[in-house]
Amino acid sequence: MAEEIARGIYKLDIPLFGSPLKNLNSYYISDPNRGLLIDTGFNSRSCLDAMKKELSALSIDMEKTDIFITHMHADHVGLSQELATESTKIFMSPTDKVYLESLFLSDVNERLAAEYTSEGFPPEEFEDSMKNSPMMRVSPAKHARFFGINDGDILNCGDHELTCISTPGHTPGHTCLYCGDKKLMFLGDHVLFDITPNIVRWPGFKNSLKEYLANLKKISSYDTDIALPAHRAVDCSVKERAETIKKHHENRLSEVSEIIRDDPGITAYAIAGRMQWDIRCDSWEDFPPVQKMFAVGETLAHIDYLYGACDIAIEERGGVNYYFPRV
Repeated sequence: MAEEIARGIYKLDIPLFGSPLKNLNSYYISDPNRGLLIDTGFNSRSCLDAMKKELSALSIDMEKTDIFITHMHADHVGLSQELATESTKIFMSPTDKVYLESLFLSDVNERLAAEYTSEGFPPEEFEDSMKNSPMMRVSPAKHARFFGINDGDILNCGDHELTCISTPGHTPGHTCLYCGDKKLMFLGDHVLFDITPNIVRWPGFKNSLKEYLANLKKISSYDTDIALPAHRAVDCSVKERAETIKKHHENRLSEVSEIIRDDPGITAYAIAGRMQWDIRCDSWEDFPPVQKMFAVGETLAHIDYLYGACDIAIEERGGVNYYFPRV
């Protein structure tokens, strides 16, 4: 059931069946001329039915509504084309639009497979992970109409002035929205409160973890009383949560460094298998293939940070990368 967060601003609860995320917090800002819907859910029947029910309860007319996408992940962008009408503008960062469009290229599976198998991921396991990847199954239709937004751009909706804040890291073009007079921020996945945003390596995006941590600090500088994340609940301030997330990644970096010191010449896949993960599996072998892909992606982001800090070295042998302490 839709919940009014502030005057004219509503949270819509969209269940994400089959996802450990559990739900999406979509948001709607009302305006008699043009309302704004923030994030949409998977391109799936269950998400569409839930979204339509929420929209109907608030008597929202999509002919008079635009859509803002915080980032290109399928649980945020998936229903954008399905919900949009001829008059709807879908706002999204140009950077994430490029990455989203790359998913529709014919060689996407081959490119990803080459990237991950070069990090020690067994080819057959990677093939299984791609079959179950939500990004491949529930992304939006190919020809969605997107309008680019950039850092500092202003969107006006009713009496709400919303500032676009570029926060790359979780994705290369992740964007938050800040309402200064209400001290309210739509955080997307940049700051989550009872789970930690997944930071992975992105092709062509250098050192995603370093970027993420810089933008975590950036967000902390805003005076925010009302934090609106894209998943689950809020139990502390943005500044407090940002500090906790920072410490989490510092611990992760120490963990990766220690594994490499203890076993020089190890692959990213093997490093991920030795790390501690908050998942209901008894061992690395029990991880579902798609969760292994996320874990290796996050491991690579920490490897890139350590490599950028000159803490580790890389040696390529037979098309596979091996990691060593730098001496």
